[in-house]
Amino acid sequence: MVMSVLLFTGCYSYIKIDISSEEIVIGEKYQIKTFDDSLGREVTVEKVNDSINGMGHSGRQVSFAKSDIKDIKKVEFSVVKTVIPIVVLTGALIIIGLNNQPDFQLEDEN
Repeated sequence: MVMSVLLFTGCYSYIKIDISSEEIVIGEKYQIKTFDDSLGREVTVEKVNDSINGMGHSGRQVSFAKSDIKDIKKVEFSVVKTVIPIVVLTGALIIIGLNNQPDFQLEDEN
């Protein structure tokens, strides 16, 4: 159970930013949630003015009016969230492998 949670947490971190600030960078990926869409969409931002325009995950152009945006988070690759599950899984497999070695004894020829 713990292993599956570690493996499926993802390799990305989402850092919440303020929509009214100048933190939105063209060319960066963001997860944008609107008041109508609670799941959100990942968008690579291409233009910012009264709305945010960009390329969606499926390659389609998308546009969000700033007034319709409920939440925006910057998508960043996380080395920690990628490496820790690999190390934990590898360690668990090694421990399981060491504990499941067959027991055998050499027979005495006497």
